[in-house]
Order: sequence, then structure tokens, then C-alpha cells
Amino acid sequence: MHILVKDAERSRPDVYNFRPLDAAGNLRALTLPEMIAEHDWSTGFCSVAGHMRRASSTHQAIVKQGEAALPAILEYLRDYGGGMNIVLLLTDIAKTSPYQPEPVGTTGIAKYAVKDCRQAWLDWGIEKGYIKSVEPRGKED
Repeated sequence: MHILVKDAERSRPDVYNFRPLDAAGNLRALTLPEMIAEHDWSTGFCSVAGHMRRASSTHQAIVKQGEAALPAILEYLRDYGGGMNIVLLLTDIAKTSPYQPEPVGTTGIAKYAVKDCRQAWLDWGIEKGYIKSVEPRGKED
């Protein structure tokens, strides 16, 4: 069972989440995959990197787990997709980016190809040994 709750750590007072309850009806701690999904859901509407890092109380909790969180984040990216909010988690933990966006003129603006960015991170994850396949779960032979 889940309950709709307002998270006191949110930077916006109007953001609520569905949080799981334990058998006694108390809020239970989120697992890492649940935190990643919560982060994706709560920041998926945003396109500003700084806000994505602040809007979700799960962002810092995931980043604090460090390198140990990378396999779960990469599996989420592989299985469910995700945008810059998920890529920012990877970048903040790995301190690198295997994807270089295409510059647009001399304006300092870059063109991000989301599909290419996802693929670059998945390829990086395989190369570094964090995941074994870029095929979504259930499609591996």
C-alpha cells in the first residue's frame, strides 16, 4: 500500500509523492530502485539541472550512495529510460560524462540527443562492468 505524502525536504511546497507503507501502516524507507523511480517521477517535469538536483529529496540520497548506486541507476536507464534527471545522477556520481552534446553554432548552446546520451551511458556502464547488457530486462537471450 502507498500513501500520498508531502516531503518536508522538498524545495517546493506543492510537491507530493506516493510513499510505501509497511504492514503496520508506517512509512517505510525506500529501496534504491524505488528512490531512483521516485527521483525520475518527481523531477521528470523539469529541464533545469539545478532544480532537478534540489527538487527531489532523493537526488542527494542517491548520490551519497556513490559508486554502489551506479548499477541500479544504469539498470533503470536501460529498463525505463529517463531523461536528464537520471543522467545527472550518473554524472554527479561518476564525475564524468561519456556523452558530448553537439554544439549549436558559437552561442554556447548544445544539442542533446536523448537517445544517444542514454546509449553512451549504457555503453559506458558495460565498459566499466556496472551492467552486463543494454537490452532491457526480460529481453536478454
